[in-house]
Amino acid sequence: MSHRADLDSDSSRLPEGFRRTGYDAHEQLYYYEDSEGNAWQGASGSRYGPLHRVGTKPPPMAAAEEQAMRENNRAAWRYMFPFFLLVGVFILLIVFFMRKGSTAEPLFCGDDSIQYQIGNGNTCWSIADHYKTSVDELIRENKGLDCDHLAIGKRICVPKGS
Repeated sequence: MSHRADLDSDSSRLPEGFRRTGYDAHEQLYYYEDSEGNAWQGASGSRYGPLHRVGTKPPPMAAAEEQAMRENNRAAWRYMFPFFLLVGVFILLIVFFMRKGSTAEPLFCGDDSIQYQIGNGNTCWSIADHYKTSVDELIRENKGLDCDHLAIGKRICVPKGS
């Protein structure tokens, strides 16, 4: 609760004899009534502020008020810019790393071997046994192949068996 709760009531913020009568959520307008029964409305989006009679146009904003509002808007954008910049960089990094992981280098196998995509549960021995070749020939055909850490989805060249 505010330490200035006494200033948060209609009686302390509205002119003498005014009371709030309603709120239009679609237009974001508060409506008031004076002691003579005249209807008044506040500025759009403002609970307290300048009032004008219902059916009349609000007075135009003074040049100084308009300039102050523009400066406040600029200050708000300056304050938010680093946040938007960080979010943009974060999104770009996610896109970059997702694309990097999805582009596989083309694999060219010789005439005496075929391409094979490693699946779940595959081992060097099971692949070599299925294609009637040896694990040594499989490793020789694929430089840098680590049989202890086969990545699912990786493509390798498998020598054709005899």
